[in-house]
Amino acid sequence: MKPSIYNSAIAISDKHTLLFNALSGKFVIVKDEKFVLDEHSLAVAEESNRSLFRQLVDGGMAVEDSVDEDAALRKIIDETDNDNTSFTLHINPTLDCNFRCWYCYEKHLENSRMSGEVMSAVRKFIAQTIRDNDELKAFHIGFFGGEPLLGFDDVVKPLIEFAAAECERKEIRFSVNFTSNGALLTPEMTEFLCSYNSSFQITLDGYRDSHDKTRFFKGGVGSYDTIFSNVVGLAKKRIHVILRVNYTEKNVPGIGSLVDDLANVDAEARDYIRVDFQRVWQERDGQTGEAEAEVKEYRRRTRELGYAVLANYIPRNVTDSCYGDKKNHVLINYNGDAFGCTARDFVAENRVGVLDDSGKVEYDEKLMQLRASAKFGKKICQECRIAPLCGGGCRQRAMEAAASEECTMGYSEDDKDDIVLDLFDYSFCSKADKEKSKEQP
Repeated sequence: MKPSIYNSAIAISDKHTLLFNALSGKFVIVKDEKFVLDEHSLAVAEESNRSLFRQLVDGGMAVEDSVDEDAALRKIIDETDNDNTSFTLHINPTLDCNFRCWYCYEKHLENSRMSGEVMSAVRKFIAQTIRDNDELKAFHIGFFGGEPLLGFDDVVKPLIEFAAAECERKEIRFSVNFTSNGALLTPEMTEFLCSYNSSFQITLDGYRDSHDKTRFFKGGVGSYDTIFSNVVGLAKKRIHVILRVNYTEKNVPGIGSLVDDLANVDAEARDYIRVDFQRVWQERDGQTGEAEAEVKEYRRRTRELGYAVLANYIPRNVTDSCYGDKKNHVLINYNGDAFGCTARDFVAENRVGVLDDSGKVEYDEKLMQLRASAKFGKKICQECRIAPLCGGGCRQRAMEAAASEECTMGYSEDDKDDIVLDLFDYSFCSKADKEKSKEQP
């Protein structure tokens, strides 16, 4: 047996070391603050501490000498990203938006709308994708933008109806998601979406005062109350919402009041809201320990209220990679341009292809090959103890950082320890919450 290359060992007290294997996702706590899992300590455990040795083997921290873990990880990445059983289509009905958030990376285009010609091509693309793939079991549409609800009647609603009918014909699971600011949502929209497997991601920029300075209607009227009410309205209709709470150094102190508002939501609705606290990325370099400690407390309080709280800064496991990494994904812009990523501005130099009138995407094959080969291509990634968590970064970031031999994600060894500890905290709390819910009558 040999130690896995994906092990982390972190002293968590003056008597204990936390072991974590990034490939298995399992933890083991050892009664030794300076425990190091190497060939010697593994041999000692096998000889004199069979209980610990069994835990190490079961946790994936000790593997057979013949195991090629790098090859195993590459196989997982390949199988995940090339899965033919599902397809995700993102659509930008418009690049216009009713807000102008200061940190938004997009160049908004007023009055941009998907034309009838592009709509026709999108329908053909949907029909061909569903009809031509016999392995397909699930088809998902994500509406992005801009603000997608600006195009609800003209683009969103008819495309949902069309795609749902095509999926029903072949008995394929259909789902739809919106990345939206939620301010334009109406009861009629919500009622329509109740007929489909729908979900939302909606953002609040802290509590009311700070949020309303960032997201406001024409005339300066704040939007916090409208958006919060719409989030609750969706949840009451059993439509799942990821409530993203953006925080900065300035708005952190007020987020406790937002948590208080969450405490007043009906218990049944809470089951349909997942809360995701995320620092605005432009400020990550200037973060302080005090702010992060406050947010950690808000996470704890929100979790205690019965909400699912997403983990902080934890990369997706390669078994659940970003949709932008998958072969069966494309984003169609309002003008017919095709993109591989939703986290970059939708300008011509970033596109991966163009949707033609027949409903076929004419890809830039050279660029697509570059995207495909960039992921997990660096030596530093192949030697990294948390590689199974991030897979070397997403294809977009890996491609952009291909010329550098440094970590694509910019992680230091301390950052990796923080990720492991955050994951442990999240896993422990989630398990505790599940056990607590079982005990309740």
